[in-house]
Amino acid sequence: MAMLLMSLAVVSAEQGGVNEEADLQGTIILDLDYPTSVNATDEDGGVMRLIAELEPDQNLTSISWVTQICVNSGVCYPPVYNMMVQDNSTWSGEVPVDHDASYLNWRFDLQFEDRDEAQRVPETGFGWKVWSTCWFDGDQWGGIDYDMSSQTCSSVGSTDADLNDSESSFSLSFTGALFTLICMAMGAVWFERQ
Repeated sequence: MAMLLMSLAVVSAEQGGVNEEADLQGTIILDLDYPTSVNATDEDGGVMRLIAELEPDQNLTSISWVTQICVNSGVCYPPVYNMMVQDNSTWSGEVPVDHDASYLNWRFDLQFEDRDEAQRVPETGFGWKVWSTCWFDGDQWGGIDYDMSSQTCSSVGSTDADLNDSESSFSLSFTGALFTLICMAMGAVWFERQ
């Protein structure tokens, strides 16, 4: 039960609008070029593009850009493996982003010619997070496309949803997080009994 409460505190302690960036020191990734926010407010969503500059001559055969989208209702989708395209020492990729995305997490899996296992950057978790131009963090709304006067994401247009129904949105976010934690606890109990 204590583990459940600690996990819940972590889930609800999200700080909205603050991007995260992993340290590239000690990796073969020299530089990353990507936007500081994801404009996903069109009805069809948006696109996130990324260019990675890597050290040459590393026997690198492929890069999976592993992305995870979390939406304003508090749900995070399972990670998606996106193969990047090489052009000399740069690799590029793009991923579609849902119109109601809060943020996009990602990491990289590097596959080398002379290794069986991929090298994960960072080694654990997601190293990067970029917030949408209109987001909900479980407590408040924000982003340059959040219109406080109409309480909607300003670029969405034809959606009639009132995005500032924070009690309802927080309830969904809290319920989803609680359901996930209960499932994890039940799985741990089941696993211990096996």
